Amino acid sequence: MRVINSKTLEEEDFLRRIVAIATLDKVLISSVSDKGEFELKWSFNKPNLVIDESLPSISWGNGMYGDNVKRTLLAIGWGNVIYLIGFKSEYYKSSCKLEGYMKFKEKIQYIGFVAESMIMILDIMNKISFVNTREFKEISKLPGLETGGSLSPK
Repeated sequence: MRVINSKTLEEEDFLRRIVAIATLDKVLISSVSDKGEFELKWSFNKPNLVIDESLPSISWGNGMYGDNVKRTLLAIGWGNVIYLIGFKSEYYKSSCKLEGYMKFKEKIQYIGFVAESMIMILDIMNKISFVNTREFKEISKLPGLETGGSLSPK
């Protein structure tokens, strides 16, 4: 399911054409043309904090983080951390930024946006939690991120 948060038709068109695909070692973020051709835009590498062969859980939604401006977000739950990536497009230039994170005691099995700024989490103990994207911490404060879990343009 895709939730679009756009201010212009051009931005809406961009956001409708972005997809995320999870693999064992990264999340690929691509644009899709009218002809169905994929172009890799960014990739989020597996964080060094994740030591097993688990797949990340990914979910698109709208939410606020930091500056309290609503934007389209991609949440990536990998290991026991959820990462937030914010998307925007202005004047036919698209960008994304690793915005924030939230760490949990147990490994995450599933995440999903259930409302604006609200993510549901199911951990390996089958405990369900709900978090607001405004509660996420600044990404620069996550130890170990400098050696993995980076967002890189392609």
